[in-house]
Amino acid sequence: MQKLKILNENGESMEFGMHSPYLLSHIEGLGIPQGEIYSTQAPGQDGSTFHDLLLGERDVSTRVTIMCKDRKELYFERKKLMSLLMPKQKLTLLYTNDYKTFRTYACINEGVDFKERI
Repeated sequence: MQKLKILNENGESMEFGMHSPYLLSHIEGLGIPQGEIYSTQAPGQDGSTFHDLLLGERDVSTRVTIMCKDRKELYFERKKLMSLLMPKQKLTLLYTNDYKTFRTYACINEGVDFKERI
């Protein structure tokens, strides 16, 4: 079982998992980000001298289904979700699976996109 908990800097949080109203159906981008090696090579040197490895950015994307009994409740939950995921807020993501819980920090670089309108 997997679940994702998002906490914003105002102390508000929301959990997505296998329970309503927020069903987590897809998450990607939690792997190790690409790294960029910094090294130098002196004249006549075989190979190069390693200095540092900097990790790049990581794009985490999710797909969540909002399950509600009526349209009024659906729009209430959508508004709550959008207020939590406002751009320019620092977020903490807690991803839990059957093995353990992983924590990472995030920010919103793309807005919340509602694919289907009811």
